Amino acid sequence: NDGETDQLVCPQIALPADFDSYFEQLSSRMRKKIRRATRKNIDSGLLTLKGTTPQTFESEADQLVSFWLQKWGDIKDSSQLHGTAQKYRELLERCHKLGILYMPSLWDGDRMLGAIALVIDPYNRVLHSMVEGRDAAAEDVEVGLLLHTRAIRSAIKADLHTYDFGHGNEAYKYSYGSEDKRVSYLTITRRDGAVNALDPMGLSEALSRTHNFVERGKIDRALAALKQLSAFVA
Repeated sequence: NDGETDQLVCPQIALPADFDSYFEQLSSRMRKKIRRATRKNIDSGLLTLKGTTPQTFESEADQLVSFWLQKWGDIKDSSQLHGTAQKYRELLERCHKLGILYMPSLWDGDRMLGAIALVIDPYNRVLHSMVEGRDAAAEDVEVGLLLHTRAIRSAIKADLHTYDFGHGNEAYKYSYGSEDKRVSYLTITRRDGAVNALDPMGLSEALSRTHNFVERGKIDRALAALKQLSAFVA
């Protein structure tokens, strides 16, 4: 969105000991929104909130990534879109196998309306939001509101200390009482073109990135990568 979102900010909530204490910290407007959406959709039995299970994980993870693709399909660079979606799917699989994935979903009968994939850091007691998606056709349902509220409630119940919305300072995150945590990243590039840092296990990924450079018209990067790869396999 032309740089309007700062991706080096991660809004986070410092979680209290119980959900009622958290709820009272919210603005009166936000409390009304949560109560109204919960009464209308959950308490009435109209919709159902679920957590993923070993039996349902595969289909629910696929559906979540599909929702994400639908949202960003007309916005993000198409040459990167499906690669990013595949990485999300692989991350979901790994986190699930490690037992650190929490993935609540919202359902209308047998139809999933949305889901959030969150990663549990049991050592620092943080719940990190990784990726979320929703059915664009469910315009009259506060899908994100219901899912984040459930996730926050679950994090508090699990005695976690922080709820992390992930990268990006989108406005909706602050309605939950979050505050900015500034983060940074470091990129290291070898100036001498040496290839001895490339692990053989990374060859497939290196080829994939080189192919991506070509598709995106980044010829200088592609040539540099090919130079390194040719020396590596010689």
